[in-house]
Amino acid sequence: MGKSPAKKGFNRNHLIIMALGNIIGSGIFLGSGSVISLAGPAAVLSYILPSKIFVVLAGASGFTAMFNWLTISITHFFYRRKTLREKPEKLKYKVPGYPYTTVLAGILIIIVFATSPLYPGQVSGLIGSIILFLVLIGIYLLMKSVKVMR
Repeated sequence: MGKSPAKKGFNRNHLIIMALGNIIGSGIFLGSGSVISLAGPAAVLSYILPSKIFVVLAGASGFTAMFNWLTISITHFFYRRKTLREKPEKLKYKVPGYPYTTVLAGILIIIVFATSPLYPGQVSGLIGSIILFLVLIGIYLLMKSVKVMR
């Protein structure tokens, strides 16, 4: 029985490789665990389709921001016009080019919305922002009806 005794113990290279494996493994599992705990089951999709989800979310957030600016432009146009008629002394700041600059800003934002389907990947963001907009309108109408009932 010619068994050769196995050499026991670790040398420096073994310890370095084990340390790197521990660092990488703990980073993967801790990172995944924290993402899953925050996002829930949807986090699995972010590992399967990360670029698709990013494009949809980026597009939807961009369209939502543009919609906010459109709302601001419309509100500014009507509020300023009404205030100029009723209480012009209340307006301390003179907007350069009013009402033309406000109308131009609104038109440019509408052009962005109208041309967005021409760019690949933007349609999903536009649809997502429209759905979000409809949900927000529903919440607003619900809250308004609850306030009226009080």
